Amino acid sequence: MGLDDASQAVVRKHEPAQAQLKAAQIRQIYSQSPLGAMGALIGSAVLTWALWDLASHTLLIAWLSSYAIYHVLRQGLVWAFRVARPPENALARWGRWHVVSTAVGGLFWGAAAVFLFPSDSLLYQFLLAFFVTGIAAAGAVVYSPTSDYLLTVLAELVPLSGRFFYEPP
Repeated sequence: MGLDDASQAVVRKHEPAQAQLKAAQIRQIYSQSPLGAMGALIGSAVLTWALWDLASHTLLIAWLSSYAIYHVLRQGLVWAFRVARPPENALARWGRWHVVSTAVGGLFWGAAAVFLFPSDSLLYQFLLAFFVTGIAAAGAVVYSPTSDYLLTVLAELVPLSGRFFYEPP
């Protein structure tokens, strides 16, 4: 059942305000991205150091260096957004790029949960879970102006959860 004419008029009246709100949210998440990136990079370096004696050095170096390269590319996106100063009608595309780029970052942490998982140490399993869930929580806070963080959090936590279910007690 459709809306009556009066209800449709109310919806049309509020559409510009909703578009302005969405535009402000996208600008906000781009302005907060460098802070989130700094925290994630520091966290990845600390995690690599913490797992150095338990995981393959080749895997740790590959994960950390790939993640650092990802962040350089991601900050290129943030820089391009700042330079472009996109008008309101172009912000939806920038919002989609943000979702994709943060989801890729989430996949890096999900991959860490699977491939860097220290099977022989319950203490370091807890430490890895602490880092992955901490990054997920921080991402939810930094990117909370929109729902963009949901895909990223799933990309981080589903592999971790799966690894704990897969790992024998």
